[in-house]
Amino acid sequence: MKVLLNPNFDKINADRCTLSVIGRLRRLGCEILMDPVCRARMDGQLEDLSGIRFTDLHTASRCCDVIVAIGGDGTILHSAKYAVEGDRPLIGINVGRLGFLATVEMGELDLLDRVVAGDYRTEERMLLEVRKYGPEGDTTRLLALNDAVIARANNAPVAELILACNDKEISRYRADGLIVATPTGSTAYAFSAGGPTIDPAISAIAVTPICPHSLFARTMVFPADRCLKITRVPTGDICLTVDGEYTLPVQPQELVEIARAPVTLKLIAFAEQSFYDTLNKKMIGRYVHG
Repeated sequence: MKVLLNPNFDKINADRCTLSVIGRLRRLGCEILMDPVCRARMDGQLEDLSGIRFTDLHTASRCCDVIVAIGGDGTILHSAKYAVEGDRPLIGINVGRLGFLATVEMGELDLLDRVVAGDYRTEERMLLEVRKYGPEGDTTRLLALNDAVIARANNAPVAELILACNDKEISRYRADGLIVATPTGSTAYAFSAGGPTIDPAISAIAVTPICPHSLFARTMVFPADRCLKITRVPTGDICLTVDGEYTLPVQPQELVEIARAPVTLKLIAFAEQSFYDTLNKKMIGRYVHG
């Protein structure tokens, strides 16, 4: 089996976890693929680099059998883009704080044996296709596993945003911004903003206002086959942020269009795990038990 290993060395314990994963995968007879930027890090920690091939992530995502991300949710979100590009299953190992998207914790590396043996299931997670149309006909296209956020920037005045669904105006908001989230993203920023938790088995798009200047502005949940369009009035600097990774300015004459993407992410899980187990363990339990 060829395993693409994508660690985030900015995380505490990422080095130790990566070395443990490499050792385990070697014992299981796997070929390990890593980004060339990892070579210097590995040179300083491993005497023997045999069994590790350094190649760019785009190429590796197309020739590997599975992708393993080591880090927090941000690392998994970043790795998801390559998993979708190569249509490969992804598993996350959490060395961050919450790690809601991670299937494996640092003390559970024995679960990798089951991945190599094929003893796992995959959950199909919907993505959003986010398009920003410029006044000159230029288009920027991005994919979001969690969310797309249109919000005021640089201490700008309150944003004034217009939301339309299938070309019919739905609502106008005076708020810090709007979060457009997938069910996967419903437990991320949208959750913090008061949005509902949505089972990833449900296909839906949730729009949650951020600090709205209204008593009645609440999350709206749309069927996944709807096309949402967001425009703005010229009230100050507005930015579009996708999965917390890509940020683009949105000018008054520009349109942001968000719809279900034609591709999905295959996220590795095990038969005994469920979304609600994860919700209780990582979201509810941390508040109940401190």
